[in-house]
Parts: sequence; C-alpha cells; structure tokens
Amino acid sequence: MGAILDPSDARMTGGGAVNGHLYDVAWFRWLVALCIALPVITVVLGELIHRLQRRDNHLEATARAIRHTVAPALALALFARYVLRIESETWTQVLDTLVWVSAINAALSLVNVVLFQRAEQSTWRARVPRLFLDLTRFLLVVVGATLVLAAVWDSDIGGIMTALGVGTIVIGLALQETLGSIVSGVALLFERPFAEGDWIRVGDTVGRVVDMNWRSVRLRTFDEDIATIPHLMIAKDLILNYTEPAKLHIERISIGFSYDDAPNLVKRTMLDIARSTEGVLMDPPPEVHTLSYDDFSIAYEVRVYVEDYGRLLEIRDDFTTRIWYAAKRAGLTIPFPIRTLHFFDGQTLRADKAASDLAQGLSATTVLLPSETSDLAATGVGATMLHFGAGEYVVRAGDDGGTLYVVVAGRARMVIGGHDDEQIVLTLGRGEFFGELALHHGESSPVSIVATEDVELVALSAEAVQQLMTTRPALAREVDDIAGARRRTIESVQRLGARG
Repeated sequence: MGAILDPSDARMTGGGAVNGHLYDVAWFRWLVALCIALPVITVVLGELIHRLQRRDNHLEATARAIRHTVAPALALALFARYVLRIESETWTQVLDTLVWVSAINAALSLVNVVLFQRAEQSTWRARVPRLFLDLTRFLLVVVGATLVLAAVWDSDIGGIMTALGVGTIVIGLALQETLGSIVSGVALLFERPFAEGDWIRVGDTVGRVVDMNWRSVRLRTFDEDIATIPHLMIAKDLILNYTEPAKLHIERISIGFSYDDAPNLVKRTMLDIARSTEGVLMDPPPEVHTLSYDDFSIAYEVRVYVEDYGRLLEIRDDFTTRIWYAAKRAGLTIPFPIRTLHFFDGQTLRADKAASDLAQGLSATTVLLPSETSDLAATGVGATMLHFGAGEYVVRAGDDGGTLYVVVAGRARMVIGGHDDEQIVLTLGRGEFFGELALHHGESSPVSIVATEDVELVALSAEAVQQLMTTRPALAREVDDIAGARRRTIESVQRLGARG
C-alpha cells in the first residue's frame, strides 16, 4: 500500500497523485469500494431472498430484481465511469440507460407486490388477472424506457414513437400468431371463463390451471404433467370449467348387468354403493338410470355428484371397485361381451325352467297343500309366474276379477282411492295372496295392488282355483274368511278417510 505511483499513472489520476499513496487516488478508492460493496450487497440480498422465500413473501421478486439486474448494472456503470474513466459519451449513455431501465423494472415489481400480490382476497386488487398485470408492467417499462432515452440520449420523443410505431407494424406482421395469442389472452381476461386453481377441459385436455401468462395457459393434468395451451387455441376451442361457478360436478359411470337381473335390484345395489363411497355427495343424491337393452347386457348409468374434482379419479376408482363385491353379494352378473352358443331343445328347456320356477313360487304360499302345489307345478295349467317392478300396478280398482295372486318374493300394498289420496289398507308379503275379493264374489276389484318393491307372483286362474276348492272345500272357507276380514278392513279405512 505504500508504493508510489509511476509517473505514467499521472494520466489516470489527473496528474495530482504522482508522489502520493495509492489509496489517495480517486479511481483506486472507487475500485476498492466496488470490490467490497458489490459482494456484500449480493450476499445480503441473497440472504434476504432466502428468508423471504421461506416465509412465502412476495417481496422476494423485488429483491431478486435488485440483486440480479439493478446492483450489477449500477456497479458496471460506476466501474466504467470512475475506475476505467471511459470518456465515450455513447458508452456512458448506454450504461445509464441500462441502470434506469433496471431500476424502473424493480420499482414496478415492488408496486405490483404492494398493491396486488399482497392484497386480501376480498378486494378488487386480488381479482386483477396476472396476465393483465404482466402486460401493464411491460407497457410501463416501454414507456419508462422511452422517457429514459429522451432524457439520457437527449432524443426526440416524437421520433422515438414514430420508430416504435413502424417497428411495431413490422414485428406484428412477423409475429402474427404470437400477437394473436396475446390478443386472445386479453379477451380471456375480460371474459374470465376460468382462474388459477380451476379444473378445466380444453379440447381433450383436462387439468388444473397453474399459470396464465401473456402467451398461454398451463394446466397440471391428472398424470402430473404440465400442458401448455396457447391462448389462440383456447379461443377456438370449447372450454369446460369444473370448478366455477359451482364446484358441483356430475360424474357418469356406465355398467352392464345380465338380462336375468331385475333392473330395480341393480339400481338399489348401485345406489347403496354410491352412498357408501367417500367423496360422493348425498345432496344432490346419486341417481341410477336404465339406458338401453344391448346385445349381451342391460346398460345402466350411475350419476354421482362430486365436489372436489381433484379427487375424481380416486372416487371413481373406489366406486367401480366396490361394484364387483356388491354384485357378488346381491347375486348380480356382469356379463362378458361374448356370444355363447347353446345346443338344446329350446321348448323342453324353457318348459323345465318354467316348471321349476313355478314349483318354487307355489311353495311360498301357506294356503295350498304340498300335494296341490306339486300338481299345479307339474301340469302348469292355470298357473303363471309374473314379475312387477317397484311402483307398478298389479291390479287397479275396477279391474275385472278372475285371477288369484300369491306373493312369492317382495312386497306389495293394497290401497284404495286415487293416486293423490291413496290410503293403504294393508301390506302383503311372501306367502300371502290377493285377488280373492273379485275372484270369489265375481265382481270387479274394489282395491288396487301396487308393488312396494320388486315383487314375484304366481297368478292362478279362476279355473285352477275352482278346481282346488272343489277337491278341498276347506280352502274355500279359508279364502272366504280372509276375504270377509279384508272387506271389513277396507270399510274401516274408508270410514276413517271420510272423517278426515
């Protein structure tokens, strides 16, 4: 440090420090100051950025702008002016312009953080789209750069604006698609069909919006991939928003079951599965619809309501997995999409199956003796198996008699009155019969019989019943007693209804 400058250094020091110490020279003091200050500022800003990042503070962006652009640009300008003593006015103006543009960019970043990114969600500032802020910031930087050029370079603003206008036209012709994406992005800002965090579908791509910049929208798909879709493509395609205006989403799941499975049993099973699946809403309730009768199965569609679209794959997987177990428990068959050829005597096989079903159904009744049921099942004359779905009318009040029905499975209700003022007389279950009022007395039915749930019945014709009563008179008396008791019950219900 005690070395004396060579006389040739007088040019750099202005000729006033030939016999002085090195630290007495102005350019050396600037060099030392810059060598110390720039690393210190860089380290301090780096630590500040690290702390802000851990606290998830948006001021991190401003600190980065100062560390990466403003501080280096300012150090470079000071180094060139006071250490290298560059006398070229052009280089000085270039460096000054670089410093001012960097400072303007950092200042706009600070304004953006203070006014918008730290704003509360309930304020209008929080609802300003990021793309609009980016475009506004870019325009302000351009305006600031224009003012800097006018001040530093002593240029005519009118000339600069003219040059910018001509340049804009040339750039616009060269970048038509890119500018089209920007214009489409601005249109999306005003329309706001979605926002960051929404689950949307654009064309065949489904994902959650993670970013929306001046050129494109980025979606994170279910596969954790990032799909980048330009605004120009979004403007030309259909957009489905699964999050707004309501988070409610209907998921449709199709499934096929065998023709041997009663549709209402299938529907009850599917509803039970839906109600037990986590993530499926109970309000609105799930729905099951019969879609079509296909080649090898009856097609059903289950509609479940989901609020968290991000869990859709998980909920769907849980539901479809439970279908197999529930179908096994309920005795339902999910058929293979194949054709099976059977070589048999069709008439014989159908007759054997009908006789077996009839025998099983007749065994449910308590009014017929085993020998009587076996005889009816063997001959099949005057006895038929019938199936009714929940809500269907088996008999309507006023229908002509002539058939006695025995409940094999399920439940039905005996009612009087119309649909709006229906009054239940009694409920009929397995082994009970009805139709005796019209059959025994030869009159039209005074009541209606409605299937409360899916019900299987054996229908006995008047001839078959008459033959049974002829061979066993006690049966006629038993049916007559039941008919009289039910008639009194009907009259009692009618009197109560009249009083009400």
